[in-house]
Amino acid sequence: MKKCIICKKTKNDNEFNKEHVIPEFIGGSLTINNVCETCNSKLGEEIDSKLLKDFLIRAEIVEKKITNKKNKQKVLFKKLTSNKNPQIKLNAKRGKNGEFDKFECNTSLKSSPQNKNMHTIHYDSNKDEKTVLKEIEKIFKQKYGITLTEEKKKEIMYKINNEHSYPQIEFDFTSTIDFKKLSREFIKIAYETAYYILGEKYLEDVIGQDLRESLFNESHELIEKYAERGMQLMPQPKPKEIFNELTKISDKNLIHFIEISEVNNKLYVAINLFNIYKNCICITETVDLYDFNNVIHFILFYHENNEKTFIELNELDLAKMMGNIPQK
Repeated sequence: MKKCIICKKTKNDNEFNKEHVIPEFIGGSLTINNVCETCNSKLGEEIDSKLLKDFLIRAEIVEKKITNKKNKQKVLFKKLTSNKNPQIKLNAKRGKNGEFDKFECNTSLKSSPQNKNMHTIHYDSNKDEKTVLKEIEKIFKQKYGITLTEEKKKEIMYKINNEHSYPQIEFDFTSTIDFKKLSREFIKIAYETAYYILGEKYLEDVIGQDLRESLFNESHELIEKYAERGMQLMPQPKPKEIFNELTKISDKNLIHFIEISEVNNKLYVAINLFNIYKNCICITETVDLYDFNNVIHFILFYHENNEKTFIELNELDLAKMMGNIPQK
Protein backbone atom coordinates (compact mmCIF):
# COMPACT_ATOMS: atom_id res chain seq x y z
CA MET A 1 0.00 0.00 0.00
CA LYS A 2 1.17 3.53 -0.73
CA LYS A 3 -0.19 7.04 -1.04
CA CYS A 4 -0.76 8.81 -4.37
CA ILE A 5 0.95 12.21 -4.38
CA ILE A 6 -1.87 13.70 -6.49
CA CYS A 7 -5.14 12.52 -4.92
CA LYS A 8 -3.40 11.62 -1.60
CA LYS A 9 -5.41 8.39 -1.38
CA THR A 10 -3.78 5.21 -0.12
CA LYS A 11 -4.09 2.41 -2.67
CA ASN A 12 -2.69 -1.03 -3.49
CA ASP A 13 0.72 -1.10 -5.19
CA ASN A 14 -0.79 -2.61 -8.35
CA GLU A 15 -2.94 0.52 -8.78
CA PHE A 16 0.15 2.64 -9.52
CA ASN A 17 2.27 3.01 -12.63
CA LYS A 18 5.21 5.12 -13.75
CA GLU A 19 4.59 8.84 -14.00
CA HIS A 20 6.98 10.83 -16.19
CA VAL A 21 7.85 14.13 -14.53
CA ILE A 22 8.40 15.64 -18.00
CA PRO A 23 6.08 13.87 -20.49
CA GLU A 24 7.70 10.92 -22.24
CA PHE A 25 6.43 12.02 -25.67
CA ILE A 26 8.66 15.11 -25.49
CA GLY A 27 11.65 13.13 -24.25
CA GLY A 28 11.12 12.99 -20.48
CA SER A 29 12.94 10.07 -18.84
CA LEU A 30 12.71 10.87 -15.12
CA THR A 31 9.91 8.85 -13.51
CA ILE A 32 8.32 8.53 -10.08
CA ASN A 33 6.21 5.63 -8.84
CA ASN A 34 3.79 7.35 -6.48
CA VAL A 35 1.04 8.46 -8.87
CA CYS A 36 -1.97 6.14 -9.11
CA GLU A 37 -3.24 4.98 -12.51
CA THR A 38 -6.35 7.16 -12.24
CA CYS A 39 -4.40 10.36 -11.55
CA ASN A 40 -1.73 9.41 -14.09
CA SER A 41 -4.39 9.13 -16.78
CA LYS A 42 -6.02 12.39 -15.70
CA LEU A 43 -2.70 14.25 -15.76
CA GLY A 44 -2.05 12.94 -19.26
CA GLU A 45 -5.46 13.87 -20.63
CA GLU A 46 -5.94 17.24 -18.95
CA ILE A 47 -2.39 18.59 -18.76
CA ASP A 48 0.33 16.74 -20.70
CA SER A 49 -1.71 16.32 -23.91
CA LYS A 50 -2.10 20.11 -24.25
CA LEU A 51 1.57 20.37 -25.22
CA LEU A 52 0.83 18.62 -28.52
CA LYS A 53 -1.44 21.51 -29.56
CA ASP A 54 1.60 23.75 -29.87
CA PHE A 55 3.31 23.88 -33.28
CA LEU A 56 6.75 24.62 -31.80
CA ILE A 57 6.57 21.63 -29.47
CA ARG A 58 5.52 19.37 -32.37
CA ALA A 59 8.35 20.76 -34.50
CA GLU A 60 10.90 19.97 -31.78
CA ILE A 61 9.58 16.42 -31.40
CA VAL A 62 10.05 15.90 -35.14
CA GLU A 63 13.41 17.70 -35.36
CA LYS A 64 14.85 15.84 -32.37
CA LYS A 65 13.35 12.55 -33.67
CA ILE A 66 11.77 11.76 -30.33
CA THR A 67 9.95 8.46 -30.56
CA ASN A 68 7.11 6.82 -28.67
CA LYS A 69 7.28 3.65 -26.56
CA LYS A 70 7.46 1.48 -29.68
CA ASN A 71 10.39 3.52 -31.03
CA LYS A 72 8.21 4.98 -33.74
CA GLN A 73 7.79 8.64 -34.39
CA LYS A 74 4.29 9.88 -34.98
CA VAL A 75 3.75 12.38 -37.78
CA LEU A 76 2.52 15.18 -35.57
CA PHE A 77 1.68 17.82 -38.14
CA LYS A 78 -1.86 18.13 -39.35
CA LYS A 79 -2.54 19.12 -42.95
CA LEU A 80 -1.98 22.80 -43.62
CA THR A 81 -4.22 24.54 -46.16
CA SER A 82 -2.95 27.17 -48.61
CA ASN A 83 -4.31 30.59 -47.75
CA LYS A 84 -4.76 31.35 -51.48
CA ASN A 85 -6.17 28.05 -52.72
CA PRO A 86 -7.95 25.83 -50.17
CA GLN A 87 -7.60 22.85 -52.51
CA ILE A 88 -3.83 22.85 -51.97
CA LYS A 89 -2.79 21.14 -48.76
CA LEU A 90 0.59 20.49 -47.21
CA ASN A 91 0.95 17.14 -45.49
CA ALA A 92 3.70 15.55 -43.40
CA LYS A 93 4.92 12.25 -44.78
CA ARG A 94 6.52 9.36 -42.90
CA GLY A 95 9.42 7.40 -44.37
CA LYS A 96 9.86 3.61 -44.39
CA ASN A 97 11.57 3.78 -40.99
CA GLY A 98 8.46 5.37 -39.48
CA GLU A 99 10.11 8.77 -38.92
CA PHE A 100 9.13 12.11 -40.41
CA ASP A 101 10.49 12.30 -43.94
CA LYS A 102 9.24 15.41 -45.69
CA PHE A 103 6.40 17.81 -46.34
CA GLU A 104 4.46 17.17 -49.53
CA CYS A 105 1.66 18.97 -51.37
CA ASN A 106 -1.29 17.17 -52.88
CA THR A 107 -2.17 17.37 -56.59
CA SER A 108 -5.33 19.34 -57.37
CA LEU A 109 -7.31 20.77 -60.27
CA LYS A 110 -8.78 24.25 -60.39
CA SER A 111 -11.29 25.00 -63.13
CA SER A 112 -11.27 28.37 -64.89
CA PRO A 113 -14.12 30.75 -63.90
CA GLN A 114 -14.57 31.62 -67.60
CA ASN A 115 -14.41 28.08 -68.97
CA LYS A 116 -15.29 25.10 -66.76
CA ASN A 117 -13.60 22.75 -69.25
CA MET A 118 -10.23 24.38 -68.69
CA HIS A 119 -8.25 23.39 -65.59
CA THR A 120 -5.10 24.53 -63.87
CA ILE A 121 -3.13 21.67 -62.38
CA HIS A 122 -1.40 22.32 -59.07
CA TYR A 123 1.18 19.73 -58.08
CA ASP A 124 4.30 19.36 -55.95
CA SER A 125 7.31 19.94 -58.22
CA ASN A 126 9.37 17.59 -56.06
CA LYS A 127 7.23 14.65 -57.20
CA ASP A 128 8.19 12.73 -60.31
CA GLU A 129 6.05 13.16 -63.46
CA LYS A 130 4.56 9.66 -63.45
CA THR A 131 3.32 10.09 -59.87
CA VAL A 132 1.72 13.42 -60.74
CA LEU A 133 0.05 11.93 -63.82
CA LYS A 134 -1.42 9.06 -61.81
CA GLU A 135 -2.81 11.52 -59.27
CA ILE A 136 -4.35 13.61 -62.07
CA GLU A 137 -5.93 10.50 -63.58
CA LYS A 138 -7.42 9.63 -60.21
CA ILE A 139 -8.86 13.13 -59.75
CA PHE A 140 -10.52 13.12 -63.19
CA LYS A 141 -11.95 9.68 -62.52
CA GLN A 142 -13.29 10.43 -59.03
CA LYS A 143 -14.40 14.03 -59.58
CA TYR A 144 -15.69 13.94 -63.16
CA GLY A 145 -16.05 10.24 -63.96
CA ILE A 146 -13.62 10.70 -66.88
CA THR A 147 -10.99 8.16 -67.91
CA LEU A 148 -8.10 9.95 -69.60
CA THR A 149 -7.10 8.74 -73.05
CA GLU A 150 -3.49 8.08 -73.94
CA GLU A 151 -3.56 11.19 -76.11
CA LYS A 152 -4.81 13.33 -73.21
CA LYS A 153 -2.12 11.84 -70.92
CA LYS A 154 0.59 12.81 -73.43
CA GLU A 155 -0.87 16.32 -73.62
CA ILE A 156 -0.79 16.65 -69.83
CA MET A 157 2.78 15.33 -69.68
CA TYR A 158 3.82 17.86 -72.32
CA LYS A 159 2.26 20.70 -70.33
CA ILE A 160 3.93 19.51 -67.12
CA ASN A 161 7.31 19.62 -68.86
CA ASN A 162 6.88 22.74 -70.99
CA GLU A 163 4.02 24.94 -69.78
CA HIS A 164 4.50 25.38 -66.09
CA SER A 165 5.02 28.16 -63.58
CA TYR A 166 6.01 28.27 -59.93
CA PRO A 167 3.46 30.35 -58.04
CA GLN A 168 4.18 31.43 -54.48
CA ILE A 169 2.14 29.15 -52.25
CA GLU A 170 1.87 30.11 -48.60
CA PHE A 171 0.61 28.10 -45.64
CA ASP A 172 -0.45 29.53 -42.33
CA PHE A 173 -0.08 27.72 -39.04
CA THR A 174 -1.16 28.84 -35.62
CA SER A 175 0.12 27.91 -32.20
CA THR A 176 -3.01 27.03 -30.27
CA ILE A 177 -1.41 26.50 -26.88
CA ASP A 178 -3.18 28.09 -23.93
CA PHE A 179 -0.56 29.60 -21.66
CA LYS A 180 -2.67 28.92 -18.60
CA LYS A 181 -2.70 25.25 -19.58
CA LEU A 182 1.06 25.42 -20.20
CA SER A 183 1.44 26.84 -16.70
CA ARG A 184 -0.37 23.79 -15.32
CA GLU A 185 2.26 21.64 -17.08
CA PHE A 186 5.04 23.63 -15.41
CA ILE A 187 3.30 23.37 -12.04
CA LYS A 188 2.97 19.59 -12.50
CA ILE A 189 6.66 19.27 -13.37
CA ALA A 190 7.68 21.47 -10.43
CA TYR A 191 5.45 19.62 -7.96
CA GLU A 192 6.65 16.18 -9.03
CA THR A 193 10.28 17.38 -9.07
CA ALA A 194 9.79 18.65 -5.52
CA TYR A 195 8.51 15.25 -4.43
CA TYR A 196 11.41 13.53 -6.23
CA ILE A 197 13.96 15.78 -4.51
CA LEU A 198 12.38 16.28 -1.07
CA GLY A 199 10.49 13.03 -0.53
CA GLU A 200 7.29 12.02 1.25
CA LYS A 201 7.48 14.90 3.71
CA TYR A 202 6.75 17.34 0.88
CA LEU A 203 3.12 16.16 0.69
CA GLU A 204 2.39 18.23 3.82
CA ASP A 205 4.12 21.39 2.57
CA VAL A 206 1.75 24.40 2.40
CA ILE A 207 2.98 25.53 -1.02
CA GLY A 208 3.05 21.92 -2.21
CA GLN A 209 -0.62 21.58 -1.34
CA ASP A 210 -1.43 24.74 -3.30
CA LEU A 211 0.50 23.47 -6.32
CA ARG A 212 -1.27 20.11 -6.20
CA GLU A 213 -4.72 21.69 -5.87
CA SER A 214 -4.06 24.00 -8.83
CA LEU A 215 -3.43 21.10 -11.23
CA PHE A 216 -7.11 20.43 -11.90
CA ASN A 217 -8.50 23.85 -10.97
CA GLU A 218 -8.14 26.24 -13.91
CA SER A 219 -9.46 29.14 -11.83
CA HIS A 220 -6.75 28.71 -9.18
CA GLU A 221 -4.80 31.95 -8.67
CA LEU A 222 -1.48 30.08 -9.06
CA ILE A 223 -2.31 29.33 -12.70
CA GLU A 224 -2.60 33.04 -13.49
CA LYS A 225 0.51 33.82 -11.48
CA TYR A 226 2.79 31.46 -13.36
CA ALA A 227 1.13 32.06 -16.71
CA GLU A 228 2.07 35.73 -16.51
CA ARG A 229 5.35 36.01 -14.64
CA GLY A 230 6.81 32.68 -13.68
CA MET A 231 10.40 33.41 -14.77
CA GLN A 232 10.34 36.74 -12.93
CA LEU A 233 10.32 34.73 -9.71
CA MET A 234 13.68 33.16 -10.53
CA PRO A 235 16.28 34.65 -8.16
CA GLN A 236 19.05 33.59 -10.56
CA PRO A 237 17.50 33.54 -14.07
CA LYS A 238 20.23 31.51 -15.76
CA PRO A 239 18.67 28.28 -17.12
CA LYS A 240 18.70 29.61 -20.70
CA GLU A 241 22.37 30.65 -20.49
CA ILE A 242 23.39 27.31 -19.00
CA PHE A 243 21.30 25.44 -21.59
CA ASN A 244 23.06 27.32 -24.41
CA GLU A 245 26.52 26.63 -22.95
CA LEU A 246 25.83 22.93 -22.41
CA THR A 247 24.52 22.60 -25.96
CA LYS A 248 27.83 23.93 -27.29
CA ILE A 249 30.10 21.57 -25.35
CA SER A 250 28.03 18.38 -25.15
CA ASP A 251 28.18 15.60 -27.73
CA LYS A 252 24.67 14.61 -26.63
CA ASN A 253 21.39 16.13 -27.69
CA LEU A 254 20.27 18.23 -24.70
CA ILE A 255 16.51 18.77 -24.85
CA HIS A 256 15.33 19.84 -21.37
CA PHE A 257 16.81 21.36 -18.26
CA ILE A 258 15.63 21.63 -14.65
CA GLU A 259 17.39 23.75 -12.04
CA ILE A 260 16.50 23.47 -8.34
CA SER A 261 18.00 26.32 -6.31
CA GLU A 262 17.76 27.51 -2.70
CA VAL A 263 17.69 31.23 -1.85
CA ASN A 264 16.80 32.67 1.56
CA ASN A 265 15.22 29.40 2.75
CA LYS A 266 13.02 29.23 -0.37
CA LEU A 267 13.41 26.54 -2.99
CA TYR A 268 12.77 27.26 -6.67
CA VAL A 269 12.38 24.98 -9.67
CA ALA A 270 13.30 26.55 -13.02
CA ILE A 271 12.18 24.50 -16.04
CA ASN A 272 13.42 24.88 -19.61
CA LEU A 273 11.65 22.80 -22.29
CA PHE A 274 13.50 22.65 -25.64
CA ASN A 275 14.97 26.07 -24.81
CA ILE A 276 11.61 27.44 -26.00
CA TYR A 277 9.32 27.51 -23.00
CA LYS A 278 10.70 28.41 -19.59
CA ASN A 279 9.14 29.00 -16.19
CA CYS A 280 10.12 29.18 -12.54
CA ILE A 281 8.06 28.04 -9.56
CA CYS A 282 8.69 28.35 -5.83
CA ILE A 283 8.07 24.90 -4.35
CA THR A 284 8.63 25.69 -0.66
CA GLU A 285 9.40 28.61 1.65
CA THR A 286 10.72 26.32 4.40
CA VAL A 287 13.60 24.46 2.82
CA ASP A 288 15.30 24.07 6.21
CA LEU A 289 12.68 21.45 7.07
CA TYR A 290 14.10 19.15 4.40
CA ASP A 291 17.33 17.32 3.81
CA PHE A 292 18.37 19.40 0.80
CA ASN A 293 22.16 19.56 0.83
CA ASN A 294 22.80 21.34 -2.47
CA VAL A 295 22.53 25.07 -2.96
CA ILE A 296 21.78 24.27 -6.62
CA HIS A 297 20.77 20.93 -8.14
CA PHE A 298 20.48 20.29 -11.89
CA ILE A 299 18.68 17.63 -13.93
CA LEU A 300 19.68 17.48 -17.60
CA PHE A 301 17.58 15.56 -20.13
CA TYR A 302 19.08 14.11 -23.31
CA HIS A 303 17.75 12.28 -26.35
CA GLU A 304 20.10 10.47 -28.69
CA ASN A 305 19.52 7.54 -31.08
CA ASN A 306 16.02 6.80 -29.70
CA GLU A 307 17.40 6.73 -26.15
CA LYS A 308 15.98 9.05 -23.49
CA THR A 309 18.34 9.69 -20.55
CA PHE A 310 18.90 12.18 -17.76
CA ILE A 311 21.74 13.04 -15.39
CA GLU A 312 21.75 14.89 -12.07
CA LEU A 313 24.47 17.34 -11.12
CA ASN A 314 25.29 19.74 -8.31
CA GLU A 315 26.81 23.16 -8.93
CA LEU A 316 30.39 21.87 -8.76
CA ASP A 317 29.62 19.01 -11.17
CA LEU A 318 28.13 21.47 -13.64
CA ALA A 319 31.09 23.82 -13.25
CA LYS A 320 33.50 21.00 -14.10
CA MET A 321 31.42 20.02 -17.12
CA MET A 322 31.30 23.59 -18.39
CA GLY A 323 34.87 24.40 -17.46
CA ASN A 324 33.95 27.29 -15.19
CA ILE A 325 32.17 28.10 -11.94
CA PRO A 326 28.66 29.53 -12.42
CA GLN A 327 28.25 32.96 -10.87
CA LYS A 328 25.89 33.17 -7.92
